[in-house]
Amino acid sequence: MAPKVKAGFFGCCHTRCRQASRAPVVAPPAAYLAVPELRLTRLDQTHRRLDENRYAYAAPAFGYGAIPDVLPAGFVLHYPGR
Repeated sequence: MAPKVKAGFFGCCHTRCRQASRAPVVAPPAAYLAVPELRLTRLDQTHRRLDENRYAYAAPAFGYGAIPDVLPAGFVLHYPGR
């Protein structure tokens, strides 16, 4: 299987989550860029608020879920295991 690279839209999603209503779960779509095909597709994902500064992130299409390190401005610094 070819290596895959995610497009850089995740930080914006976390920022929107912080600014959104205090809903416990939000599901903003992201873009996913498959390499080497250079095929851009929709990536369904969820962000579940754990507290003021932490979110549980999940991308079911990849079987991935984690609690990423998020900067105070809402941008992701690191996705554990990636």
